[in-house]
Amino acid sequence: MDSGEDYDFELGGDVGLKASTKSRAIYEVLRVDSDGRNRRVYVKRRDLLRTHGLKPRDLRRIDPFWDKPRSSHGIVIKDSAFLVSLMGLRCLVTEDRLLLFDPENDAARKFLAFVTPRLRTAAGKSLIKNLRLEQEVLSTTNGVAPAYSKESTQPTPFELEALEGVLTVTLSQLDSEMNVLLKHAAKVLSAVPSEVSPMNLEQLRRTKQSCVEIESKASALRNLLEEILDDEDELVRLNLSSRPRREDRVRQRERERLQREQGSNTQYQNAEDALAEMDDEEEEEKEVEEVEDMLEYYMQRAAGVQSEAERVLEGARDLEESISVSLSARRFEVNRLELMLSMGSFAAALGAMISGIFGMNLRSNLEMSMLGFYGVTGLIVVGCFYVFISLFLYTKKRRIV
Repeated sequence: MDSGEDYDFELGGDVGLKASTKSRAIYEVLRVDSDGRNRRVYVKRRDLLRTHGLKPRDLRRIDPFWDKPRSSHGIVIKDSAFLVSLMGLRCLVTEDRLLLFDPENDAARKFLAFVTPRLRTAAGKSLIKNLRLEQEVLSTTNGVAPAYSKESTQPTPFELEALEGVLTVTLSQLDSEMNVLLKHAAKVLSAVPSEVSPMNLEQLRRTKQSCVEIESKASALRNLLEEILDDEDELVRLNLSSRPRREDRVRQRERERLQREQGSNTQYQNAEDALAEMDDEEEEEKEVEEVEDMLEYYMQRAAGVQSEAERVLEGARDLEESISVSLSARRFEVNRLELMLSMGSFAAALGAMISGIFGMNLRSNLEMSMLGFYGVTGLIVVGCFYVFISLFLYTKKRRIV
């Protein structure tokens, strides 16, 4: 792969150049090198496509000019680079550098604060290790490095450090959002049962909406990592630093195959080829395990956030159902009261009808009789109660009240 100096150039004081970055043909990005140093550069779109063998649809995933939601997730793995878009972090990673798009947002600043010290520390350790190795080589009589240097622990490749930084910042954001949600949900879930008010119900709705958003983000990240883990070829390609060694092993095996076809291999050479092939497979398995262990760790963290969000969402839904049942019981009591009042009003209306009949200007010989007044009044009251009790017993029998 190219060094990258052919497609990026330093920021300058040219006003016209800076104005041209507003077009989609040129991006202003932050370049992070493998030793932790970073600087702002301008990158041409066509040079990015040509240098890294990308398609325009691939670059749209990290294009800051495209109005995509910050919750979108995606990792596109190519031969010489991979593109990452996770919750506002958009970057292109190669084996020795990283191009960070939209470096002014909070997620990008957190990523730089996390990954820069790690890269500088790793670069310092690598430098010290190389100096010690040179001293050991020079101190030997024949100028050959000690045997144990081959088995020494290799530093984590730059691209895996960058990917781990992106995943760490992404999961940290999810954890932070989850912690805020848990505190808010605890207050809402304790306040709503004691006082069912429009304000509390609106807070409960917002809590449910936040749970759904966080659960969706965690689920998308988990599915993304799971898809990569299920594809062994993707795991191998994700380790960009080992690509030259993989290509050398393929060429070596091809040469050995040609030699065997020509009949120049002896039995001893065949045994050596088998041992070399076993060593290559073991080395490739170690590289895959390193990537797999890292992705599995962050997939489990995403699954934990998803489970916690689902638990809070389930609690909010249960509370909402409980409130619905309580409100339904209240509505039933109100309807029951309205029915009782309606029956009482009907019975009283019958009594009013009878008293109205006697109040007309008719001669019934009862107008001047006190006994008649009390008798008729008693009959009206008894009749109203009888009608009310009859209606009540009827509705009770039919299970209306």
